[in-house]
Amino acid sequence: VIEVQQGRLTLGNGTSSGRFEVAAQADLNFAGNFSWNSGTTFAGARSFRVDPVEPCCNVAANTDLLFPNLTLGQHGVIEVQQGRLTLGNGTSSGTIRLAARTELNFAGNFRLNAGANFAGNGVFRVSSATPQFATPQLIVSRGADVTFPNLEVASGAALSVLGKLRSPGGITNRGTLSGTGTIIGNVVNIGIIRPGDSPGILTIDGNLTQTDAGLLELEIGGVTAGAQYDQLKVTGLATLAGRVEIVLVNAFSPQPADRLQVLDLAARTGSLTPTSGSFKLSPSGGLRIPRRRATLCRHVLFCR
Repeated sequence: VIEVQQGRLTLGNGTSSGRFEVAAQADLNFAGNFSWNSGTTFAGARSFRVDPVEPCCNVAANTDLLFPNLTLGQHGVIEVQQGRLTLGNGTSSGTIRLAARTELNFAGNFRLNAGANFAGNGVFRVSSATPQFATPQLIVSRGADVTFPNLEVASGAALSVLGKLRSPGGITNRGTLSGTGTIIGNVVNIGIIRPGDSPGILTIDGNLTQTDAGLLELEIGGVTAGAQYDQLKVTGLATLAGRVEIVLVNAFSPQPADRLQVLDLAARTGSLTPTSGSFKLSPSGGLRIPRRRATLCRHVLFCR
């Protein structure tokens, strides 16, 4: 057992099959070629880091591991060679690679900054909530350009795309997908898509398939796309099923003459079922406002 009680402990080359504990006033940095083997555990209130000062080294994960928090620096590289690597809270500007039959789980509130990258043949996942991490969320920061070979978002988890997210193998969303950035790849939505950042435009540069279980939630707070109301843009084929829900925000009072292009679709098949019978969604993605806002508010699930 190594207990880091104050300051920073930096480890170069080595191996571990033991326990690391980091107190609130300390942190532990892996800065060389290091192997985490069976029996290795991490605990504590402060920071674990893989943050060498220059490109030099890889850290190998050879067993199931859970980090309560992790900072992966711009020169940091983690190779998951066996088992499952679970990350709680933290940030990354570095690289994580998965071997075949391995997994990377984001279980807490984790932010991907510029430089973050993922590669390999394993499974990448934003996990469901646990007693230790109640609100799992993966955030792609503004200015970041991140690649995942594949990505799954579990029920109860969230993915917020504020920058650019590439996924050649596609994204399957069973949780909540939101943001104002661009997803390059195909998306299957079984959960909730919530474009914008109250509000904003979310772009899918690929195909979208929304299943019968899927929900598209759109905030309407004015008549300007992106600035005052949400818009979902799909450059490929949108295959639509499930529901669409309108949420009025900012005390907006819609007028009958208002025409809001909430969907910008290059091609589409299928349709969405409104949760409210008091508005119409045209085949081109335009929202038609009813004559009386009071009627809309009686039928829409949220009106705030």
